[in-house]
Amino acid sequence: MKALQNILIKHYDKILTSFHNAWNQINMNNSEPNIIFNFLKNGISLLNKDIAQGILNKANFTAKFAGVFTHQKPIVEFYGNYRCELGDLLTLYIVLDKKKQILFNRAFISQAKKTVNDIRKNPCQTLLYDKARYFFYYRFKNLRGQKRYIPSYPTRILGLNYLVLLQNYVTFHFIPYNRNYIYYNNCCNYYKCKCKSSKLLCTYENLMFNTLMGIYGLSFNHQNKAATTSGWSRIILDLISETGKSTFGSKGKRGSYLQEFINYFNDFDNYDKIFIEAEGKEGIPILFIIVKSND
Repeated sequence: MKALQNILIKHYDKILTSFHNAWNQINMNNSEPNIIFNFLKNGISLLNKDIAQGILNKANFTAKFAGVFTHQKPIVEFYGNYRCELGDLLTLYIVLDKKKQILFNRAFISQAKKTVNDIRKNPCQTLLYDKARYFFYYRFKNLRGQKRYIPSYPTRILGLNYLVLLQNYVTFHFIPYNRNYIYYNNCCNYYKCKCKSSKLLCTYENLMFNTLMGIYGLSFNHQNKAATTSGWSRIILDLISETGKSTFGSKGKRGSYLQEFINYFNDFDNYDKIFIEAEGKEGIPILFIIVKSND
């Protein structure tokens, strides 16, 4: 990981510019789902050109940015009668060894909003991200009624955030949105912080750089045995598995839909194969960042 971090730091400015410019070709006047769809389908091509092919593939790594889009995201229920979507986008960062075994991972879930003010307009979602200790799946037919626990603070801030799709730039808003709750984040803890508005907003490009560095995002247990738990790892595997079923059908190879996605996208010589629109309805849009060491 240290060798990868050194390469990222060396190309810091180029990487930030690419993450910023990837949104420039997206029509931000569309709805949040359409913006996410177009980013996953079209915007990540620039990330592959600039970062994967332009930097990492020239430095003893191979890499690919890839996207999966589904149309019906999971609805969760908590505190008796509160119901809302769990999230609009799952970001998965996977680092593989030369044999394509997973060495390192990070994940976070984002709610997409057009403005910062739109966050407060949905108090159910802010309550879920800010305060709820657990939820039950409500609309996620294979998992309906199952209980899952959300990480506590301060760990929670690494796994949940708001993706604010502003006209001129895209930014992340950290949780909790309601600062009366017990903890709020300081993105100045991150590499070369570029914070805005009382350290609760961090530019998309800066937080994504910190994700590549392994600083932001929460790790998860990708092994099948994590399916016996009900915490963060299980939530991430739920989202991957249900999205995988909508994409590949009911049976993933070796029972692992994460491996199925890695196998599908891991042809690092084919940068036309970077997007899938799932035929099934249920799941969550996913941004995959897959980096493989050649050592």
